[in-house]
Amino acid sequence: MYEVEKLYQDGLNYQRKMGFTANWKEFVDFKEYRMWGAIAPGTENFPRPNIGLAPFILEHKVAVVNSRPLDIQFNPVDLAEDDPEAVKTIGLFNALAKMDLERMKLEDVTSEVVDDGGTTGTGIWHFYFDGDAYGGYSKRYIGQVNAEAIDPSCIFVSNPQEKDIQKQSKIIISYREDIERVKEQAKENGAKPEDIEKIKPDKNTA
Repeated sequence: MYEVEKLYQDGLNYQRKMGFTANWKEFVDFKEYRMWGAIAPGTENFPRPNIGLAPFILEHKVAVVNSRPLDIQFNPVDLAEDDPEAVKTIGLFNALAKMDLERMKLEDVTSEVVDDGGTTGTGIWHFYFDGDAYGGYSKRYIGQVNAEAIDPSCIFVSNPQEKDIQKQSKIIISYREDIERVKEQAKENGAKPEDIEKIKPDKNTA
């Protein structure tokens, strides 16, 4: 078994062992007003009122967190605040930060992360360097930082007990991708033809 696959399988086993897989489903059910679970025989016609306190509390808490606008501010530390060049430079950095927040749609990403956190107890931002991105007019550039929300069930780390993500020696983020695209990526990364042929569709679509 490849090291990456082993880490992935170990991560799935850890989630099941800790009860995350079952708990997350139950949490989402409560959020979406599915509070009664499976219908037991003989209770098909019983009334099942949905008061919806859990979704109401979640929506309120998420709204409170999201009510504060996101912002990144650069402030001079080793530069004199009355230096015109320093003020100009800081202003340019702040303008760039504002543009980047809008480009990454970070408010939308954050809303999704906060909602995940309120629902499952864990919200994950993923900031990454996109080497395929490009742009610019007078001066062209290649690559930029992007952001996305990661479902907590889709991230696997080498040490689940370590809270500081920067100290993890290995991190896997799982995605669903078209199999032909996966084979293409494997080929681009130098995989052997016989190994590429071993790439098969995932039978577990749950």
